[in-house]
Amino acid sequence: MWVLFFKGHRCLKTRIYLAITLLIVGVIYLLTLTPYVGAGDSGELIVTAYKLAAAHPPGYPLYTLLAHLFTLIPISTIAWRVGLFSVVSQLLCAFVMFDLVKRWLKEEWIAASVTLLFCLAPLTWHHSVEAEVFALNNMFAAILLWIFYRFQSEKSEKWAYIGCAVLGIASCHHLTIVFFSFPFFAALMWQERTVLLKPKVLLIGTFLFLICLTPYLLMFYLGQQRLIIAWGDFSSWDGFFTHVLRAEYGTFRLASPDKANSGFLPKLYHFTREMGIQTFIVGSVLWLWGAIAAFRSSAQAARFARLATGSMLFYVLVFHYLSNLDLSVPLYYYAQSRMWLLPLLLITLTMGFGLYDLKERFKWKYASLAMASLVSLVLIASVAYNWKFLDGSKRDFFARLGHSMIDAVEPNAVILMREDVYVNTLRYLQTVDNVRPDVGVIPVDELWWPWAKALVEANVPNFVIPGNVFRNQIQQQGDFTLRTLLDANVDRRPLYMAKLYAQEEESLRGGFIGFPYGFASRVKREGKDFTLEEIKHETEPFLSLKLPKLSEHRWESWDTFIYKNYYDVRIPMAQVMVKRSGGRVAWLVEAANILKGVATESHEYKPQALDFMGSIYMMLASIDNQYKWLAIQAWREYLASDPPDPKETEHVKQMLRDVVGESL
Repeated sequence: MWVLFFKGHRCLKTRIYLAITLLIVGVIYLLTLTPYVGAGDSGELIVTAYKLAAAHPPGYPLYTLLAHLFTLIPISTIAWRVGLFSVVSQLLCAFVMFDLVKRWLKEEWIAASVTLLFCLAPLTWHHSVEAEVFALNNMFAAILLWIFYRFQSEKSEKWAYIGCAVLGIASCHHLTIVFFSFPFFAALMWQERTVLLKPKVLLIGTFLFLICLTPYLLMFYLGQQRLIIAWGDFSSWDGFFTHVLRAEYGTFRLASPDKANSGFLPKLYHFTREMGIQTFIVGSVLWLWGAIAAFRSSAQAARFARLATGSMLFYVLVFHYLSNLDLSVPLYYYAQSRMWLLPLLLITLTMGFGLYDLKERFKWKYASLAMASLVSLVLIASVAYNWKFLDGSKRDFFARLGHSMIDAVEPNAVILMREDVYVNTLRYLQTVDNVRPDVGVIPVDELWWPWAKALVEANVPNFVIPGNVFRNQIQQQGDFTLRTLLDANVDRRPLYMAKLYAQEEESLRGGFIGFPYGFASRVKREGKDFTLEEIKHETEPFLSLKLPKLSEHRWESWDTFIYKNYYDVRIPMAQVMVKRSGGRVAWLVEAANILKGVATESHEYKPQALDFMGSIYMMLASIDNQYKWLAIQAWREYLASDPPDPKETEHVKQMLRDVVGESL
């Protein structure tokens, strides 16, 4: 690619623009690259690359192999090295985008603008400075666009062959490339059918596509590692295709169940809103201008702009028809927003054509300078605003999160964990940093699939899987329930269980008791009690975890999910202590202290904590009158904190009247 660029662009001005563009992107990325484990799939992708194991469907064999090579670089942490692979992939994407736009629209400043608008969009930036698969996907998308443009311009069979080969390699990475590239292939197949529908071209193109899918065969090797961090069954072709085609989720879907409120029109609304954020609003207007101009203009450059606009619309409509996540839930919104990077790339290209069309329409001498200056101001404002959200250079939160879950658990414990962010963070700490290797971390929801049994039993000694697959209710021979699983293991190793669903909690009554030590609860057989000293020791890492403020990250993020989950656990922790206290003063005081910490740390959960604190202090008032005044103080703070529940507010006012009136 570099050779083709320098052969095609001998102009010093072009090379200077390219160098400055890549320098800006590279410096910003390297300054904000995180040396710590990140959110979501980050931990899993790092450890599967580090150990060469099979990642979650479709397996990402190409990413795993290439990222593994970066883990061998003797600089910084393993997380930083795998993140560096994302940086390099996105820089290659930037290089290809610049060359494409320069060839297409013949203006260096437009090429630089389009490249920077895409690479510095918050969504692109975020997924380029940590271990994630999307920067590599962006790179393949840009290369395919470059090839499509070269074919459209030259109509040479060689570009058709190269396009088929690159699509095959790209399909070994991320399945969304199919939605992205299909409209281009279909349109060019029709427009240039005299070239592309020749039997020789079809046969060679198909052969090259299929031969370039062979990196998927690496999954058979990755799957043989049989590590607890791995996914899937590669002992047969059926297991291979199940994994590669994401059949466990539903091929081309983001999750296995359909979520309520995942309607088509709301998803389009969320997409449109997000694109406005990504393009800093101004860019959306420019995209609209470019899209309209593409279909009205007779300029040669408009052909490719029409293809880009049509392909973006195809991707958005088909993808949102197939996707099945409720985007009103912040975490699901975050998960789906990653799939909007490819249409964002096409949108920025259309924005480039909008700039080109404006330049052609307005013959003002300084039109290009004025538009370039406006783009620069938008980029500077966007980078300045988003820096605090996207700077991962000091963001060690997810590493600290992992330590809060594992540091204080009993020796040789087993944690039955849920949610990707918790599972993957613990996997990173154990696999890369060798933190608490004595603890077994089992993703309990993976036990729904038959292949998980062998992985767990091979990697977690003295732990029994009492059947083939995990189910809420036994439906056929070989099924086991959570109660069966706990019953088979609670006397073997100390057990901790992540959040229970209502049906599961009901099924455990009369056999087990638990205490919420944090994101997982300690589980014991009923009849065995918890001591206050034990509780204080094991909850200390969780209670001392410092969370980022909501203002420090976007609402639709893993950070928000953890923030809400943390306080949704911490307040019930105090409630359980009160319930188990039996009136013991030390237990009640400890529960009040937990709530006092919540009221101090979280504006959002402050009213709830203060309300409950007042009730606990009133329980202690019969022992020491000072607690009555602490209750009054807590309730007055509650009323001053703008509580959201009018009914509870009136109840607190009545209690205050009763207490203060009694004391007068």
